[in-house]
Amino acid sequence: MEHLQALGMPSQSILREKEDLENKCQLIEGELPAFMAPFFRHLVGSFEPKSRLAYLRETKRFMEYLDFTQGINPYGSSDLCHVNIEQIDGYLRESARKDNGSKALLRKRSIINSLFKQLSYESLVDNDVAENVGKIPVKPQSFSAIKKPWQGLDKTLEGVKDGAFLTEKEKQYWEKTRHRDYLILELFGRMGLLAQEVYHLDIRDMDLKNMRLRVYGKGGVEEWVPFDEDTGRALQLFINKERKPIKSNGDPLLLSLKGLRLSKRQLREITKKYTGASRGKNREEGLSPQRLRGINQKANLDKQGFQPIERND
Repeated sequence: MEHLQALGMPSQSILREKEDLENKCQLIEGELPAFMAPFFRHLVGSFEPKSRLAYLRETKRFMEYLDFTQGINPYGSSDLCHVNIEQIDGYLRESARKDNGSKALLRKRSIINSLFKQLSYESLVDNDVAENVGKIPVKPQSFSAIKKPWQGLDKTLEGVKDGAFLTEKEKQYWEKTRHRDYLILELFGRMGLLAQEVYHLDIRDMDLKNMRLRVYGKGGVEEWVPFDEDTGRALQLFINKERKPIKSNGDPLLLSLKGLRLSKRQLREITKKYTGASRGKNREEGLSPQRLRGINQKANLDKQGFQPIERND
């Protein structure tokens, strides 16, 4: 396997995911009023499918808020004209009460701002309102979920190696997946890959000879990311000792016990399980792949040799 090179077209999982996202976007567009067509076209031309879907979902939530709490029929263009800045601010305040972080609230404000700007071009909403949505203040919130300092990736990785911190039931699965799970923590914590990138990894995306992995970013843009000797050993151990027989270069790299590509949810659960266990927390209090990546990018782990490899997002 050490001479295995990454060849071929992008993963079929990427193409299937794009098709699925497009279908979901079209479904929501069909549930929203037809006069929003200019906004829909703006999303298609400005965002990747995943971001476009997030914009549409948030738009639908906002419309439901107007309908159910403000007595405004947002599906009639004339009624939407009467939405004022106080009602939009009320929606953001209501969202804040549901424990959304400041980043989430900023995204909500940005989406509503984009919606009203596009509709103002069509004279469907008040221009003054459209110009002031982006000025609604969002109170910064600190992320206090992790009150104790992060103990370091090394402690979690050691726990994956020997099964420490795990329950007896968890150890039954760990016996079959220890090398896979260790590799997953390496990919997120040391290399700083995104969950999306790890999910799409195929066998052909490994270049063990040149110590690099091929990942696909936004829009399917290809990027080669180097890995160090520790990650290289983790890859080799997983392939040689645990990975089921490889049939083709197009096979997914990371598989479930049923032999299927690990889902993004499963990747998240695996990461939270080990990071939660290593901190003496329950599994739901573990770190998500995104949080693990962010913390370890900022942490000073030079003493243990676990400094994440820098790369451009």
